[in-house]
Parts: sequence; structure tokens; C-alpha cells
Amino acid sequence: MLPPGTLMAMTPDRTRGYGPRRRFTLVTLLLLVGCCGAAAAQRLSLSLDGALAGAAAAPSVTVGVSGLRARGNDFDAWARAGLQLELEGATAATGTFGVGAAWRRATIFGPLGNVIVEGGGSLATPALGTTTALGRTWLGARGTIGSVALTLAAEAGNAAPGQLDPGRPAPPDATGQAALRELDGLRARTGLAAGAWDAGARVGLIYRVDRDVSLSLDAAGRALAGTPLLDGQLALRRARLAGDVDGWLGFQAQTHAGAAAFAVGVGAFHAPRRGATSWLRAWLGAGPEGVRPGVEGSWVHRLRVGEVRAQLAVRPWLGASAWQAEAGFDHSLRAGDVRWTIGALGTTDAATTWRFGVRLTRPLARP
Repeated sequence: MLPPGTLMAMTPDRTRGYGPRRRFTLVTLLLLVGCCGAAAAQRLSLSLDGALAGAAAAPSVTVGVSGLRARGNDFDAWARAGLQLELEGATAATGTFGVGAAWRRATIFGPLGNVIVEGGGSLATPALGTTTALGRTWLGARGTIGSVALTLAAEAGNAAPGQLDPGRPAPPDATGQAALRELDGLRARTGLAAGAWDAGARVGLIYRVDRDVSLSLDAAGRALAGTPLLDGQLALRRARLAGDVDGWLGFQAQTHAGAAAFAVGVGAFHAPRRGATSWLRAWLGAGPEGVRPGVEGSWVHRLRVGEVRAQLAVRPWLGASAWQAEAGFDHSLRAGDVRWTIGALGTTDAATTWRFGVRLTRPLARP
């Protein structure tokens, strides 16, 4: 190991002739490379994302680093640069910039035993035509008490997660991933534009009745621009009902702005021991739009060249445009892992918001 100060003593000889600004840039790059070399499994990601809604488009580029580890804590960080384009009438464009970070730690906490605690936040410059900065913050924890798996989460922000945090790591549990997608769709269905706040919390419980039967409860309370929303789902799942197929029964209730909606559903999960889980649920719901059937599903298929993913949620009893869909393909190249995504969701004015993305992730260091 070099004595302290050796690297700094060598630096002037190698940067002789550089101006102050170029020296600062070079030193910053050296520090970043040094930090990356100090951790044990970092991954660098480069993403191109975009959204198109009517005459407005919002392309962005995100650079992120994940897997930074220090004293039992895992960190992710990302920076995003994008454009807000208004194509209606006189074309207008505004540049945007955002940064974000996430933290995760596994610890031991009393009767919960092993607990995963995570949190983070993001901040972005104002959207087109506004002077309000955009941001989100979240905090969550997951653990197990005997035969009960418990999830707690709180989140607040004035823009949708997909719009503000394209580099944000999704929670590792399936319930957390679904909650992020639902929050994106919820803001779109209720007409919350960037700058309008949402804030709330949710709790998830999974109780294992026996080896094959589990009962789950997922409840959330949220304020959308000051209007309260309550949402809850109670479900029963029976494992290995037929081979690798699990049976599912569920009941969902939601109330918002004085209107209530209810739905009952039946479904099946294909959960092979070695392979990804796919599922399909059929609903019959009653709400502001009357009695309507609906469907939700997630399909994953692994090929020799990669993995195909598709997700769909159509719940018309919640609103005229209560739907969203997404398709993706994951594969590996010599340069790293690539994920392609295209999706759409219905908004409150019966319009459609399209989203697309491509993300390249590659390791920076190996353990």
C-alpha cells in the first residue's frame, strides 16, 4: 500500500498543463473510479426512457450505480437528464435534471429477527410551465414474526415514481413492485399532474395457515392532492392445487372522493420450482362505472436468448380508463445485461400515455 499522500504527490506531474476546471474534472473522475474500486459488486446502468401523452413528450437519460456497500449498508445512486417537450401549437422544450439515491440494510430487530430496512429520495428541476421542484421520498421495512411476514412502507411525492425515478431500484418483493406500478396508474387515473402531492402508507401481511395455505392482507391509505383514498385487498392462496399451479381467491375494496368500489376475483399462479412465476386473475367489480369484469396478469417465459415479460391490468369498475399494460425483453450481451420495455396506461381523460425504455447494466467490479 502506498503511503498517505503519495497519490496526490504524483497527480501534479500528470496534470501539468491542465487548467483549474479540467484539473477538478480529472480529480473527480479519479475519486469516482476509486470509490467504485473499493466496493465489491457494483453495477453501472445506462437507461434511455421516455413518455408520450397527447402533444407532450418527455425523453430522459439516466446513469446509475448500484451495489455500493459500506459497513453492511447497500447504496444506489443515479442522475437523470431529460427534456420536457410541448408539441401543441408553438413547440417548446425545457431541459430537466434530477438526482436520486436509495439505501438498504439487513439487520436483526427483536422478535422480527432478520429485517430489511430501506429508504431513499429523489429531486428534479421543475417540469415544463411550472416553477415547482419535483421530488419523492420513501421508507420501508420487511420482516417475519413466526408464521407472519410483515411489510411496512411510507411514501410521498409530487410526481409519479415512473416519471421521477427511472433509476430507482424496485423493491425485491413482488408486493412492493406491484405497489409502485399501482401508484403510477393511480396518479394517472385521478388526474394528478406533476406538482400535485400524494402521501400515504401501506401495510402488508402474509399469514401461513399451514404448509400449503396462506392468507394475505394488503391495505393502504393515501392522500391525493388532499383527497383521501383507502384501498385494501384480502386474498387466500392454496399452493400446489394441481402440480405447480396455485389457486387464488381475493376481495378488494377502494374508496376515493366519496365513491366506493368493490371486486371479487379468482386466479391461478404457475410457480415452478425452477423458473419464474406467472399468474392470471379474473375480477368482477362494482364501482362508479357500474358492474364490470376485469383481468390482471403477469407472464414470464425464459428463452435460450433471454426472458420475455408481459403484464396487464384492466379494472374498468374503478374508472373509464383504469388499465395499464407493459411488455419487456431481457437478454445479455458482452457489454452487459439489456432490458427493453414498452408500456401504456389509461388516464383520467380517456387518453393514453405511452412509455418506453431500454436499460444497459454491467458490472464494475466482481467480488
